[in-house]
Order: sequence, then structure tokens, then C-alpha cells
Amino acid sequence: MNLLKKFLLFSDSFHQKEKMRLASFISILFLILFSILALFELFNSIINVLTYSICTLIPTLFYFYLKKTGKYQIVYLFYCILGTIIAFVTLNFLNTEIHFGEFLWMVLIIILAFWGLNNYYGFLFLCLNIFSIVFYMAFSIQINFESLREINTSYRFTLGIETSVALICISFILYQFVSFYKFSIKKMDLVNNKLNITNSEINQKNNENILLLKEVHHRVKNNLQIIISLLRLQKQSVKPEDEQKFDDSINRIMSMALIHRKLYQFETLSNLLIESYLKDLVDEISNTYSAAEITTKINSSYDKIGFNTLVPLGLMLNELISNSIKHAFDNQKEPEISISIQKINETFFEFVYSDNGSWKDKKTESFNFGEELITTLTEQLEGTFTRIDSKYCFKLKNLDL
Repeated sequence: MNLLKKFLLFSDSFHQKEKMRLASFISILFLILFSILALFELFNSIINVLTYSICTLIPTLFYFYLKKTGKYQIVYLFYCILGTIIAFVTLNFLNTEIHFGEFLWMVLIIILAFWGLNNYYGFLFLCLNIFSIVFYMAFSIQINFESLREINTSYRFTLGIETSVALICISFILYQFVSFYKFSIKKMDLVNNKLNITNSEINQKNNENILLLKEVHHRVKNNLQIIISLLRLQKQSVKPEDEQKFDDSINRIMSMALIHRKLYQFETLSNLLIESYLKDLVDEISNTYSAAEITTKINSSYDKIGFNTLVPLGLMLNELISNSIKHAFDNQKEPEISISIQKINETFFEFVYSDNGSWKDKKTESFNFGEELITTLTEQLEGTFTRIDSKYCFKLKNLDL
């Protein structure tokens, strides 16, 4: 066994190694087989002796070529070509011989082509050998049966050896295939186990990161709420004409605190439901100014908007809603705000804000600061805007894409 392993050639990968080993095994087996058959046919058929001698020389050359180059594909291809030619010739032109061994060799050739080469060659040699069989059945079988030579003990032995070797070769290929299949399943199981462990670790770390990020949002929201509370306390000690500035600052901080509060409440930490945020923002600002209930109409082609875009957009909306409450709804019994966010392309979206109030453009310090802040936030979102009375039309970039 060790001596056999010494002569069988190996390669690095398991798959290549098995194909190399099979090619070297078959070469050695063919060499032994055809040498024995040539000796037994020495006193029976000179044609068979010559045939088997050639068949002995071929695997010998192939074995040393394989040992020197390692190119087993060439060996498989020549075995299939020569085997197909020899099977066709002996099946259709050696009419005195019994040919059931050729059919086993054909099966072996087809299996060698599929295993050692690829499916294309497998189907090619399958078709070629089917052609040989059809040709034999159509033109040679009757002559073959009428011309069979005498079956003596030596011939029986030769047929037995030939058939046995063909079966051994077929069985060895099937064994190689089963071994490779089991090896592949084993490797796949190992890889799947490693992937499952890795996925489990990633999920665990991901859950930890989500909890940590939610805690960060929660702490930021709490800190902003503390700032809002401090501003409200400070507001009580300032002059009445300065209270408006505190309310504006409180609303700006509140618009950011609202984002962190909603990010903490929902599972998705990178995007917020835009409609829910906008409605809550309008309600929060209305409560700050003790304004009447405002109807909010929202039309958005986005279900969610990311954090990087929503923070400046929220601050912008805070200024617009505050301006509407302070300058447009004095005589409006049913105040209404309309907000439209529509996707223009993969990068930009259109943001339109309007109300149904009668706009009173009071150029106060607070109003001017709000206009400047809107301009700054528009530039931050790499956009532009136009204004017609209380209607603002923005073209803004989605920074989260």
C-alpha cells in the first residue's frame, strides 16, 4: 500500500490531488492490465498482442508526462480520445472478438470525461460513444455474431481480466467522487459553523452598539431638555421684550431634542418617520407659543429621512413654523400648514412650505435672524430656495445618500 502511495502523484488542493491520484492510478492499472493481456494473447491473436502492446506504451508515457508536468487534464483528454477511437475500431472492425468489454470501457471514458475534464467534454464523449454503439448495431453486429472465434480458457481469462479492470476503474472513480463529496460536505459544515459563530458574534456586537447608541440619543435628549428647562427658568427673569428670543432659542433646541427622542423610541437609529416627526414638531412649537391648534398637511415621497439631513431640515422647519405662528395666523380661525417633500432625483429633493395665513412681514431682529438661519441651513444642505409671501420652495440635497 505504501509502495502504491509512493507512485501515486499528489497535488496541493484536495480536488486537484484527487484528480492527479486518479490519473496516476489509472495509468499504472492500464500499464499492468495491458501488459498481462499482451502476454496472454501472445499465442492467440497477433492483432490483439499489437493492440495491447500499444495500449501498454500509452499509459507508460502518460504516467511519466503526468509526473513531470502535473497537467492531468491533458492525460484525461488523451485517454478519452484514444479510448473512444479504440472502442469504435475494435467494436466495428474486429468482428471475431466478443465486445461486451468495450461497452464497459465506453462507460469508463464518459465518467473520466465528466470527472477529469468538465461537462462539455463529458457530453461530447457521451455522444461520440453513443454514435459508436449505434454504428455497431446498424452495420457490424450481425457480422460480429457470425464470425466469433472459439472461446478457450485463455480467452475467457483475458475477457475476465479486461472486464474486471474496467469495473475497478469505474468503481475507483465513483469512490473518488463519493470521497470528494463527503470532503466537500465536511468542509461546508465547517465553514457554515464558522459563519454561524461569526454571525452570532456580529449580532451580539450589533445589539450592544444599538443599545449604546440608543443610550447616547437618550442622554443627548435629556441634556437638551435640561438646557430647555434652564432657558425657561432664565426667561422668567428677563425683560418682556427679550422673552421672544428665549422662546425662539427653546424651539430651536426642542427641534433637535425631538429628533433624539424619536431615535431613542424606535428601533431604526439611522432614519426617522418624517410624517410623525413633522406633526410632533408643529404641536411642540404651537404649545410653546400657546397658539391655536394647527392643521398640518404633509405630502412626502420619503417615508424616512436620515439624521444628517433631518437635523438642519428640522431647524429650518422650526423657523418657518415659528414665523407662521408669529406673523401669519393672528386673524386665522383655522390655521393650516402645508409641507411637501418630493424626490427630484437620487440626490436632491424639493421641499415646499406654505400656510393659509395673512403674512405680516415684520422686520424684527428675531425675524431677520430666522431668515439668515434658513439661508445658512439651505447652504448646509447644498440647496437653494425661493420665497413668495408665506410659500417657500427649496431644492435640497439628501445628505444621507
